[in-house]
Amino acid sequence: MENDINELLRSPFSTKNYADKLRIVQGKPRPSLPSLVSTHKDKKNEYVRHFSESHYDAIEWLTGCKIRFKLFCWPCLLFSTEKRVGNQQGYTDLNHLPAALQKHEKSRAHVQSSLSLKMFGKQRIETLVDTQRKAEISRHNEQVKKNREILKRLIDAVCYLAKQELPFRGHDESNTSDDKGNYKEFLNTLRDYDTCLDSHLNTATVFQRTSPTVQNDLIQALSNVLKKHIKKEIDSARFVAIILDETSDVMSKSQLSTVLRFVCNGKVFERFIGFSDVSADRTADGLFSHVVDIAKEFEIENKLVGQMYDGASVMSGPHEWIAEKSVG
Repeated sequence: MENDINELLRSPFSTKNYADKLRIVQGKPRPSLPSLVSTHKDKKNEYVRHFSESHYDAIEWLTGCKIRFKLFCWPCLLFSTEKRVGNQQGYTDLNHLPAALQKHEKSRAHVQSSLSLKMFGKQRIETLVDTQRKAEISRHNEQVKKNREILKRLIDAVCYLAKQELPFRGHDESNTSDDKGNYKEFLNTLRDYDTCLDSHLNTATVFQRTSPTVQNDLIQALSNVLKKHIKKEIDSARFVAIILDETSDVMSKSQLSTVLRFVCNGKVFERFIGFSDVSADRTADGLFSHVVDIAKEFEIENKLVGQMYDGASVMSGPHEWIAEKSVG
């Protein structure tokens, strides 16, 4: 402990790690300091004052350095950032020591440092909060990483079913059903070889990401990605044709399929854009509005050179002016 004062003067307390700080504050150094003396002369006599270790008991915050033979303020040495005698130069004048100690004891820096010393190690709220925050961040990052891995598998399932043109949903997707639909059955097969997916499906009782809403969201998300890719392809095409075909689904709703045909890098491409429910308005004006919306979305107003229809008879025959109007 006797060397702590000299060490603290070279390397401040604030630079130490928490473990070292706890060791240092356990007790102030109390060196004997036999070489710390002061001489006082008056008209008749000369007096020599020696430092007494009893000062350490009388003044709680007083400490000394055996290497430098000086006295210091223990709390200020640890916590004060102000440059004062008590934590920088040290006391050596024993003749005026009582007055100097009394003055220092009333200073604001000393009071604040003494309070910091008494509270240190008893209420480490900032450390607890910091540790808790780091733990929460770590748990959050692990969960995000796991969720991303699960999402990759779900996207792969959607891509596979879409590529094979297979339906997603089943008539009965309950846990007791023998056929829960292609999406769920594909995941159930995959989980036998994938511990990450199996753990998720076993533990995620609230949000397994297999509901019809999640399926639709994933399909829509992939659709948006594909549309962005198609837009990039069309940007390099000089001319574009649009193909429309109307049919009725199992709910007797009129679904209008939209396909864009164009030449990119010397190759002819036909890109399916999607189905649109036109049950509410199957008139020429309604279908024309759909064509205009597609043209604006893909920025092909000045590239559209042809339109083709099959089953949408309202767009042909006596209504050929619609096609001319959309092109012009």
